[in-house]
Amino acid sequence: MTRRPEGGARIARLAASDVPDIVAVFAEAFRDYPVMRFVLGGDERYAARLGSLIHFFISARSLRGEPLLGVMENDRLVAAATVSFPSNVAS
Repeated sequence: MTRRPEGGARIARLAASDVPDIVAVFAEAFRDYPVMRFVLGGDERYAARLGSLIHFFISARSLRGEPLLGVMENDRLVAAATVSFPSNVAS
């Protein structure tokens, strides 16, 4: 399913093969988030730890078959969202 909001962007359901792109979008979004800096530490390895943590969470959702959604502009992922089911029920 794909929808096109105004401005030429489109909303798409993403696949497991899109996990690296989703991780990059989330890492950028959380790069300066104070809680992440507190939890992961603010040293030179912060970016690598942030990427690993986000990859773990996104991969887990993908493996459970939970929806991975993205906003695509010119075939480039510019925003992402994940959905977690309230129980082990996947659709």
